[in-house]
Amino acid sequence: MKRKAAPLLALAATAMIVCLSLAKDHPVRGDEPQKPVIIPPDQIHTTCDEHASKYLSYGDGHPVHRIFTQMMGSLRAGASNVFLVRGDDIVAAMTATHRIFGRGKAATEAVEPDENTKSDRLWFGAFLGIAGSSPPHWEVKSIQIHDKRIRLTYAHTKKELETSDTHEYLVLAALGKISGAYTLELFDSDENAIVLLRRVMIR
Repeated sequence: MKRKAAPLLALAATAMIVCLSLAKDHPVRGDEPQKPVIIPPDQIHTTCDEHASKYLSYGDGHPVHRIFTQMMGSLRAGASNVFLVRGDDIVAAMTATHRIFGRGKAATEAVEPDENTKSDRLWFGAFLGIAGSSPPHWEVKSIQIHDKRIRLTYAHTKKELETSDTHEYLVLAALGKISGAYTLELFDSDENAIVLLRRVMIR
C-alpha cells in the first residue's frame, strides 16, 4: 500500500495543475473587467451643438428655456463644473441645475428639483464655460460610466474665427438609476488630461 501512495500523490498534483490552468484561462465572471457604459446621444441634452439630437434651447416659451435663461442670468463666472441632479424629465433636471447655479446649492450630493421631491432618475451635468457661439467652442465627444466614474470627454473646436457673443455651454445627460459614491470627470481630449474632478454621493 505504501508503494501506491507516490503515484496517487503525483496524480493529484497533476490534476491540481490542470485545474489551476483552466481557472487562469477562464476567470470567473466576477473577475472580468466591466466594460464602460456609453450614454447614447439621444439621452444627452446640450447647448454645445444646435444640431444635436437633444438641443437644450427649445425656443422661447418652453419651460426649459425659461429656467435656463433665469439660471444664466444669475451666473457670475464662466468656470467649468460637474454635478449630479435628480429629475423625472429634462424640466425637473434643469430646475435642479438652477438650484446649483442660481441659488448656490452645494453639489456634494445629487441635487433634487425641490426639497419635497426626490426622483430615482439621475442626470449627469457639466458646465464647460462661456465662449462664442459660432462655431461651437467645445464639442462633446462622449459621456461614459465605468468603475464608479462618470466621464465627459470633450474637444475644442479648432477654428481661427469665433463670434464675439457670449454663449453658455451646458450639458445634461440622463443616467437612469445609480447609487453610491461616484467620481465625476471632465476630460480634455486635446490635452489628454482630466481637467476637473468631483466626488458625489448618491443616497
